[in-house]
Amino acid sequence: GPVHLDEVVRRIRTIWGLQRAGNRIREAIERAVQVAVRMQRVARDGEFLHVPQVPVVVRRRNGDPPARIEWIADAELAEAMQLVLRSEFATPREELIDAAARRVGIQATSGAVALRLSAVIDGEVRRGRLMLDGELVRPTRA
Repeated sequence: GPVHLDEVVRRIRTIWGLQRAGNRIREAIERAVQVAVRMQRVARDGEFLHVPQVPVVVRRRNGDPPARIEWIADAELAEAMQLVLRSEFATPREELIDAAARRVGIQATSGAVALRLSAVIDGEVRRGRLMLDGELVRPTRA
């Protein structure tokens, strides 16, 4: 994880061989998530679920379904950027956006993808994990 709740529903639906998940199935999954959160087995951040105290792992999504930016958590996108910057160090913003998108399996950097990744860069700059150096984005030193 983190994994989007809609992706959890899709995976459960697929495992059970269902063409679609109706309201009863979605409500049952939502109740199960609430129980898992109360038991502290799962943490929830908006529509994303993750296991507490487990580092974010960047996953490359291949195949079915195609990668969708709205189903990828900011934390995973930020980690994809850190991976790019470990090998590239200082990278122009647009190149970092393209490279991070490829890391998570997004092949075409549409306007929506670029906007989302740009917002993640801005958030990481505010958190002190990235810094802007003119046209370049750099990791901060720990």
